[in-house]
Order: sequence, then structure tokens, then C-alpha cells
Amino acid sequence: MPAGWAVVQNDEDADDTAKRGIFTVEVLQASGLIDEHLFGECHPYVRLCLDNCIVKTNICPVGGVEPKWTRGSNNLIHLPVEPHVCNMSVEFGVWDRDHFDDECLGKGEVSVMDLANHRKPHNLIVPLTNLGKPAGELKVSVNYIPSHPEYLYAIGGSTDQWECTGGLVEMFEPVEQTWNAVAPLPTPRSDIASANLLGYIYAAGGNAPTPTTAVERYDIHANKWEAVAPLNHPRAGCALVACAGKLYAIGGATDLYGNGTCTVESYDPTVDMWVMVAPMECERRRGCAAVQSGGFIFVMGGEEFDVDAVPPRRETTGWVERFDPRTGRWMTMSPMPTARGCLTAVAMEDRILAIGGIGEGESNADCCVYATVEAYDPAEDTWVTLAPLGVPRAKLAAGLVEGKLYVCGGHTYDADECKDIFHSTVEKYDSVNNSWQAVTALGISRACFACAPGMM
Repeated sequence: MPAGWAVVQNDEDADDTAKRGIFTVEVLQASGLIDEHLFGECHPYVRLCLDNCIVKTNICPVGGVEPKWTRGSNNLIHLPVEPHVCNMSVEFGVWDRDHFDDECLGKGEVSVMDLANHRKPHNLIVPLTNLGKPAGELKVSVNYIPSHPEYLYAIGGSTDQWECTGGLVEMFEPVEQTWNAVAPLPTPRSDIASANLLGYIYAAGGNAPTPTTAVERYDIHANKWEAVAPLNHPRAGCALVACAGKLYAIGGATDLYGNGTCTVESYDPTVDMWVMVAPMECERRRGCAAVQSGGFIFVMGGEEFDVDAVPPRRETTGWVERFDPRTGRWMTMSPMPTARGCLTAVAMEDRILAIGGIGEGESNADCCVYATVEAYDPAEDTWVTLAPLGVPRAKLAAGLVEGKLYVCGGHTYDADECKDIFHSTVEKYDSVNNSWQAVTALGISRACFACAPGMM
């Protein structure tokens, strides 16, 4: 056997799991092939099969039954790997191109887990058989490249009896469907906002226990938080959006009475500084939601407590505004059909989904908590109603991870028990069937928290 080559065999010490990634297979040469055609030349090519995926090389230009592929002759094959294929095998086949039906010259199999152990290019010899008889061998170079997994981080918030979670941060692994605690937030806060900017997760504002200017940044790879420049104004229940390389802290409450602000400030990470930008027109912007879509920032909903009313009451809005960071100007858009505050929003598949929230009233018992989900089309400036959540939720959080939308936690009021209910449940949205399904719950019940995606 040539030096540096290995014949495929089972490895009892191999890892028993496969993460999402890709096999890069460089086909080098085949030997000992048997061509039973009486006439014509052999035109071999290699085909790989895994699950329902089939990929193949071009015909080898030289060699006949002893083909040798050269770089640049389309001898490099990429085969995607998903976790569900970990118990399957990749079929390596050498075929002869024919005018009518291509003929299989030989096949061999290698388990996915054997291939997944090669994180650097590794030469393998795959024995081939045809109709139960030896049919030569195929030499390849294999490299398994795991994709960078994306996670969802649940940050801060309050739990039962409105107790602070103590800065708890949980990371959701969508493949394994598990939540695990990571480095806690240095400044424990509820009514917090978060966003991912340039690979870092920022947590801004919140109640600690009064509205704060604190901003902290999480390094996903180092599992470490650090303080950055504070906000210019205290904000609790604000929205935080990343757009065009900057962060935007939008609205929020400036005091414990819930008085909302329409001010907006922008953070530039290159100079570690927040600056004020044009304010919104709508004043009721505590508990609003905001997303970036198409280079614009869309802000929707929100609430304010009218402390001068007798009795004091929560007032909400369905107002929607669009901000253009290039011009610094706001534009009023079509309002949400359902006015609400303490909602969440996510941009998904060219639409913006406004999810959950709470309506107007004099107390929690008087205010309706919504399971409502409404989708906004920025191109048409129109709204449609989607399937509702399985559980009504306000003060909830959501995030998009690997194209999947997860809605987490939140709060409702149980009128029969006369108490606040905090949720740990998580729902995933199926955009094809317009339906929701329950997935692994958070480690604890929580509301008034934030979610942000991050890539390891």
C-alpha cells in the first residue's frame, strides 16, 4: 500500500455524532476496474450517493480502466452532511458513460462517521465490488468541514414573582434541541434589549432595578462579557437593531412609571460611542419591536402608562415607522391591525412578523395578552394575519436561527388564579404549513428578556 494511504475500515474509537457540514472529496484514481464491454473505450466517472443526494465527477479524460483524475478536471465533489445521516454510509461508485445506459463498474461504501473523523485532507482507498465480486479500488482524498453552527441566546429577564434571573444567559443548540447556560450577564437586568453586530452580542438598557444606560458585549468564542460605552439615556423595554454596521437603541421607558421615549441613538463599534439620531414621531414606544429589513429599520407597536388617568392605564399603539439610516429620516407606514405593546418581531423570508404582545387596560387582569401573529410585507406595505401562537405571550422574545423562527418564554395573567404566569415554553414556526410546534423549553420560566442569534 502506498505510504500515506489507508484502507477504509471501522473505527471503534470514532466519534458517534455528526454535525452539519460538508464532505469535500477529491477523486484521484481508480485501479483494477473491469470493463466487460466488447467494443469501444471505457469512459469512467465517479458518483457519490448519500441519503437522497447524488453528486458526480466529469468523465476522466485519461486512463481507461486505470483512470487518473487531475486537478481542474472536475474531480472535486462536495457532499452536504446533516445530523440525521450519521448512521448512513456514502456510496462510492465508478461508472462507465454509455450512449444508452451507464454501467456500474464497481461500488464501495464508507460510513458517514468514518468520513466525519477526517477534519484535514486524508487519503483513503475504497475497495470496490460488482455483483459480489472484487472490482478494483478507488483512491480519494476526503476532508470533513463542519459548518459554523448558529445558536440562539436568551439573555436576562425576570422569572416567577418578577424576580430577576440574576443575569442568566442560556444558549439554544437547534440541532441537539438543548438549552445550556453560558457566561452570565455582568449587570443583571430585566426589560433588556439585545442584537448581534459583527459577530458580537450586545445587551443594552433594561431595569437594574431602575432604567439603566448599561451596555455589555458578549464574545461568543471566548464566552466572556465586557462593558462598552453606555447609552446616552436610560432605557428599559427598548428595541435594539443592527443595521449597516451600527446598533440602534430605539424608544423604551425612562423611569419606573413606564413613561416612554421616542428618542433613538446609534452606536458605532469602531469608536465605541453612542450618538443621538432623529427621534420617532410616535411617543408610545416602551415595549416596541424593531427589525432591519432591506437596509431600513422598521419599528412597530409599543405602549405607555398614562399615570394622569384615573385610574392609571396602559395605552398601546399599532403605529409603524420606517427609518432610513442613509438619510436619517422616518416615514410612517401602514399600522399593525392589532395595536399592542411588549411584543416581539422578526424579519423572515421578505416579511416582518409581529408576534404576541399585550393590549390596553387598567391592570394586567384588564389587558388582553395576545397569541396574535401578523406579517408585514415591506414591498407592498400591507399586513396579513398568520396562525396564532399556541400560547398567548407578552414580554416574550424571539430569534431566527438557521432560517427557523423560535418564540420563547413570555408572560400572561391568569384571571382565575389572580396571578402572573411566566412561561418557559418555546415554539418553532413552520412557514410552509403556517403552523407552530412546541420544542425544548427554556431552563427556567422567564419574561422581560431578549434573544439574539450568534454563530460559533
